[in-house]
Amino acid sequence: MDTHAKALHARGESQERLDALAGWQVSEHFDDSERAALRWAEALTNIRHGHTSDDDYTCLLPHFNEEEISELTMAIAGMNGLNQLAIAMRQ
Repeated sequence: MDTHAKALHARGESQERLDALAGWQVSEHFDDSERAALRWAEALTNIRHGHTSDDDYTCLLPHFNEEEISELTMAIAGMNGLNQLAIAMRQ
């Protein structure tokens, strides 16, 4: 988390938004498109069996086109894969 926070700070992200991330669903610091992306990230991260819900996917459609959804999905999958590798390697 510290590595990601430092990288986000370097790109100009505010500490206030980082602090609000855990409560993104109700935070005034995130707009509707950010909430849709965060919801999708949580849905993909928490997949156990089967698929994400139609609602999780549908909330993306007003904010992102198919290519953007694909890129977002690949970024989430990539980060999840790296996180799982780090956990497996006791990092």
